[in-house]
Amino acid sequence: MSDIEETQVTKSGETILTVQYQRASVDPKAGLRLTLKARPDIEDFFSLQLGDKQPVSVLGRYWSAKQGNEDLQVWSVQPQFTGVLGDEDLCQFRLDAPGLPLLFEAEANEDGDMPRRGHNKPPAPKVANISFLRLVGISEGSGVTLNVRGVYSRKEIERIVGRIRAATRAFYEMHLKPINIAVTMNTQEVPMLEARLGALENRMGA
Repeated sequence: MSDIEETQVTKSGETILTVQYQRASVDPKAGLRLTLKARPDIEDFFSLQLGDKQPVSVLGRYWSAKQGNEDLQVWSVQPQFTGVLGDEDLCQFRLDAPGLPLLFEAEANEDGDMPRRGHNKPPAPKVANISFLRLVGISEGSGVTLNVRGVYSRKEIERIVGRIRAATRAFYEMHLKPINIAVTMNTQEVPMLEARLGALENRMGA
């Protein structure tokens, strides 16, 4: 798998993330090479939170820049974006693990035991690490290229790419997809609302 392959993550007909991937070398330090280009609103989502940048090299040692003398940077995030996010039954992902593997095992409980599943249920899918969405510059130019350390079979790469697609869609659905809400009130509801407000004012003034 030396040729570069590409996948696009789309939502409602729009491309939100393009991923070019390649098994860069048999050298596990090079491992899997990803070139990622995201929509500007994804980078804005992270850059506008705290405005701080962190070098990936101090957060994890699995990622490295295409050029060895460069250091990747990520935008800092607020505390609510730590830990496992998403829906356990659909797709779970993490945004707090830059520099770490792209897939995590299911989270252990407080006693360190893995969650139990019924005999008839399939094994829990791995949690996708899409912290690369926080990369500084991912929405600019041709995006950002990084190497992910490890040895990968084609099957493993296909599984990683599949989980990335699902997790990125879930993230976009949760945090960036526009929501339009229309509230209508008919004329019969207005007197009822006024009566309730009047009763509330009376109780407060009593």
